[in-house]
Formats: sequence, C-alpha cells, structure tokens
Amino acid sequence: MTYRNRAHLDLLHDCPCMCDFPHECRGLSEPMHDNSLAGGRGASFKAPDWRTAAGCNDAHNYIDGRKGGWTKDQKRSEWERAHIKTMNWLFENRKLVVNKEAA
Repeated sequence: MTYRNRAHLDLLHDCPCMCDFPHECRGLSEPMHDNSLAGGRGASFKAPDWRTAAGCNDAHNYIDGRKGGWTKDQKRSEWERAHIKTMNWLFENRKLVVNKEAA
C-alpha cells in the first residue's frame, strides 16, 4: 500500500516555493510528488506522500516536463534539490515534528 497523508500534503501549501531554477513563481506552493521509480512512482500511481517537494505551479510544470524541455536528469536533480529544501523548511519551522514530547 502506498503511504498517503493529507495533513502532510496540506503543510506543503504553507511552504514557499523551494525551486531555485528560473521560473515565474505565482501563488501558493503545491505538492510535487517524486516521478522516479526509485522514489515509489509506478505506471498508474504517484509516489508516497512523504516523497514530495513544495513548488509553485510554474515550477511543477518544469519538474513534470510540461514546460522547459529538460532532460530526465535535470528534472530529477531539480526535484531532489527542492525536496531537501522542503524537508529542511518543514523541520526548521516546526511544521513537521517527529516527537511532540521532545519539542
């Protein structure tokens, strides 16, 4: 069963866009799921919800290949960079806490 967590995805809407490449950043961030097989994506389903990065709609279009004409490696690299920044932001801003007792 693929891990799904609506609360985690909702947190990403509060994040700033975590994509550093040139694009027209408009509006709120949305969850960008990992598109790799190694990340859990399959032929007809998305990767688990913990394999997400926060990005605006324009950035999402680049990552998913609807814009930009990037290679598979370029899209993968930019998504990984945004995923790491997203996870750091969630923990540093106490949006994601592993153990509430320790907080």
